[in-house]
Amino acid sequence: MKRKRIEEVYLLRSIAIMCVVTVHTVTRIIEIYGYGSILFGNQQTILMTIRLFATFGTPIFIFLSEFLLAYAYSHKIPDGFLKKRFKLILIPYISMAFLYAFIMMHETGSFGQDGEIFIYFKYVLENLYTGFYRHGYFIIVIFQFYFIHMLFYKKLKNISSKNLLISTFIVNVAFLMVFNFNNPYAYKYGFKIWRVATWGSFPAWIFYFAVGYTSGRDIEQFTKKLEEHKVWIFPMAILSGIFLVYMYLSGNLIENSSKRFDMVMFSPSMFLVIYYIGTKIKRLPRIFKFISRYSFGIFLFHMVFLHFETWFFTKVFFYYVNPFYTLVFMIGSSTLLSIITTYILSKFSFGGYIIGRLEKPEEI
Repeated sequence: MKRKRIEEVYLLRSIAIMCVVTVHTVTRIIEIYGYGSILFGNQQTILMTIRLFATFGTPIFIFLSEFLLAYAYSHKIPDGFLKKRFKLILIPYISMAFLYAFIMMHETGSFGQDGEIFIYFKYVLENLYTGFYRHGYFIIVIFQFYFIHMLFYKKLKNISSKNLLISTFIVNVAFLMVFNFNNPYAYKYGFKIWRVATWGSFPAWIFYFAVGYTSGRDIEQFTKKLEEHKVWIFPMAILSGIFLVYMYLSGNLIENSSKRFDMVMFSPSMFLVIYYIGTKIKRLPRIFKFISRYSFGIFLFHMVFLHFETWFFTKVFFYYVNPFYTLVFMIGSSTLLSIITTYILSKFSFGGYIIGRLEKPEEI
């Protein structure tokens, strides 16, 4: 029996991808305005706080990935499960490794240097190993959870939601605290070890997987519990958000990313808030479905356009406007250009090898 589509997923996915774009755009804004040392007063602090809040976007995608798997395949893994995901996700990942190697060559001024071909393929291998550019690690994590779901779904369905959530929460928080409160530069190859461990290994994201699994495997029960405990949903998000900002602004934890132990409390709270809001919307505005449809393409390409916009504003032409206006412009333009690129590539037979599968409008 074909399962019905879950409207809340479109809301979650569209908000999550815009958060991801916002995170990367703030980084570029700091680079552009910092290049001329023209961030005034507390502008940088405000920008970085916005960035910190928006980093829950990546965990949301972890939730969604396992939520949908558990919803569709909690009792049986269909034939061709991995083959389909290799085609739709891993091949585009490989394609992006080659594309972003060119971006990295441009970024580092490596074109025209001796050994530029060697440098290019070094970047390709780096992108394949650690996740292309600064954001491809997400796909590495997703594939780890595909394998975990395949290997353990029969055992997972016999574990109570409470036990699974408590155990994975402890593991996730403890794992991240080890890396959050130790200096990577105190160890040989520490920076690379920290990046692989906190960006691309499943223990750094395991609680999000568990939340996605427990909510997706029995969605009716999940929705019922959500309604029963709705009085706690918004206060939990507010309190965890306050704690997140306190830890950051106080200097207790200066890491500005989703790989923080306190994000393990804030991200699930935002997942519940957004999902709950989605259940109360009778007719979801089409803009959310539209952005959701192009979310993978936006994820793949937005950093290309952010790179060239940053290059233009720092190396070619810069005219001062309020950095928050530039932030909105770059978020909007990089998103729109990514959508256009995805749409154009979808019209070619080879497009699927770059953008994966683009849902048809009637499918959403």
